[in-house]
Amino acid sequence: MRIIRMTPNDYRSFKEWFWVIWSKVWWLFFIALAVGIFYLGAKDPGLLFRLFGILFTVCGIGTLLYGAWTHRLQQQSLSWTPAKGTILSSEIKKETRTSHGGSHRTTFTFYRPSVTYNYEYQGKNYQSRRIIVADINWPKKEAEDVIARYPVNSKITVWVNPMRPKIAVLERGMAGKLRKYRKVYLVGALFIGVAIITWFIAMFIFR
Repeated sequence: MRIIRMTPNDYRSFKEWFWVIWSKVWWLFFIALAVGIFYLGAKDPGLLFRLFGILFTVCGIGTLLYGAWTHRLQQQSLSWTPAKGTILSSEIKKETRTSHGGSHRTTFTFYRPSVTYNYEYQGKNYQSRRIIVADINWPKKEAEDVIARYPVNSKITVWVNPMRPKIAVLERGMAGKLRKYRKVYLVGALFIGVAIITWFIAMFIFR
């Protein structure tokens, strides 16, 4: 097992690039947001609450839709087609993020299992890095267990989406992560709850 530290060049997905950029400019966003809140609050408190209501509503609906889409894809993966594959690389990538809160600095460390494999489906060769359907945060022990299951050059069974053969996973369904996936619905419900409270204040207090 090998643990390496991630550099900006290691980031591949849009989500990862987003966090790299966000870690450098997040404070500008919060300054602009604070200025906007004070300005709107002074001019029209009702408008401020309505805007927050829209924001929380969109976040809540978006989170719930993402959870539903992920759950559906996970269920579909149970009937995906098996194919033969080979592990090309298998390692743990260590990602560190630092949060600045006034004079305090908090460092968060994430461990992400990175497995690259190729597979053949209907006479064509494909390559993928997807372990399970949806990406999650992995504790270090779980990441180590994943790497141990997929050593380099080992022969594996890959589960391929027959409708989109470029999409494949090493582990189907919830893969023992049902509790973590349910948190998406809890977050979505929390956004909706805050949105309802915000809309209530805007409609009945600042109308």
